[in-house]
Amino acid sequence: MQDTIEPPRRPRGRPRLHPLPDPNLPKRRRGRPTKAEAESIAAARAAGLLPPRRTRGTAAEANGIREEQPKVQSISPIAPLHPQQGLSQPKPNPRPPTRQLLDRDYYVVPSRASLARFHKYDALWRDQFQDPDPDRRFFSHKRLGEKFGYSKRTVRRDIQYLSTFHNLPIEYFPQRRGWGYSKLPPRLSGIWMEEGELFIVAASWGALGGRPGSDLNPKVRKCMEKLLNVLGHDLAFDFKTVSERIAFRSSGYHSAIDVATFETVTSAVLSQHELTFTYRKATPGPDGAHAGPATRVVQPRCMVCVDHSAWYILADDPAHPEEEPRTFALFRMSEVADTGRKFEPGKPFDIEAVLQDSLGIHRAGPRKTVELLFDPEIAGYVQEHFWHRTEQFGIADDGRLLLTMNIVVNPELEAKIHRWDPNVEVISPPDLREKFARAAQKTAARYV
Repeated sequence: MQDTIEPPRRPRGRPRLHPLPDPNLPKRRRGRPTKAEAESIAAARAAGLLPPRRTRGTAAEANGIREEQPKVQSISPIAPLHPQQGLSQPKPNPRPPTRQLLDRDYYVVPSRASLARFHKYDALWRDQFQDPDPDRRFFSHKRLGEKFGYSKRTVRRDIQYLSTFHNLPIEYFPQRRGWGYSKLPPRLSGIWMEEGELFIVAASWGALGGRPGSDLNPKVRKCMEKLLNVLGHDLAFDFKTVSERIAFRSSGYHSAIDVATFETVTSAVLSQHELTFTYRKATPGPDGAHAGPATRVVQPRCMVCVDHSAWYILADDPAHPEEEPRTFALFRMSEVADTGRKFEPGKPFDIEAVLQDSLGIHRAGPRKTVELLFDPEIAGYVQEHFWHRTEQFGIADDGRLLLTMNIVVNPELEAKIHRWDPNVEVISPPDLREKFARAAQKTAARYV
């Protein structure tokens, strides 16, 4: 009977990839081999006594042959927005539907944070476009997020939004490995204004800048330049045109306000913080002597600008909370400091109600019915001026212009009436007429 040949048994478990080291070879010490040990190991591998050194990649790459990979056309990371373009559809987005980009028919006004991001991208891409260096590397999604502190998904969504709703020519440049403008677009703006609304911007400029030479002019000019540059593609005017053709001049008070004082007071008014400052009064005391500067601690409630140049605050006195708000001129303040103490107003405050009976900022004096007569040669100029909300114009029997109004009688009203001397006559109240008569006699005596 012939002997049966048993088939080779299959080795149990996973076969050993590398044979056990030869016991005849010297044992290598732990750690990195020395130069002599490395040479002996290389000789042993060359003689086949040791397995070849493990390498990454394919066998061809291990032998020094590098296979050439087929070139794949780069596709923009932005998924196509419309399927009719013939490109593959993007993978379904696992994020909630509220995070997906809406269709063009459902445009949503971006938030202030989004507008801030858009303007940062726009400034960077403009700088890239105008850079003559052809080897400059552009910013990818990841690098844009790292530069501005946003996530990669936020940057990708913003680029898709700007390309879709603002039609910005944003493209991916493979040779520069990043995103940029293919052509220079109009300036990005998140504020849509009509040209007629430029007056509001210019009026704010004039109210803050005051008269030429004011300390606030440089800061206001810089701020308005930024704003108008943002609105450049929406308006037919540039900053230079506005600054040359729209000007504000004041014939009232001097606007010698320190910039630090203005900023400190403004911050305290908006934050409801108590202010401390040294104040110089312009009017003398009851004895006729001018009092020296005094330190004040107040709770500012409101800022008021008079005649486009003079700034005031109406503030409560914490030592006398039952009294009416007091008036302080910024140009009479010095050593202004924000105490940081927040206060809660003890009573409501309405600036229109407080100043409704006065001509400007001064509220002291009795409220009376004032009647004035103006000569016909200045009647047209008088009617062009705004006097008070209760003003009424008419024609007297002798042909002169009659102005009637219910207003507080104080030095501020008297000064405005004196501007029209000698072509104005005060009819009532009697005490005001008598006061102007004495002033006319005193003036006539000086020229006799």
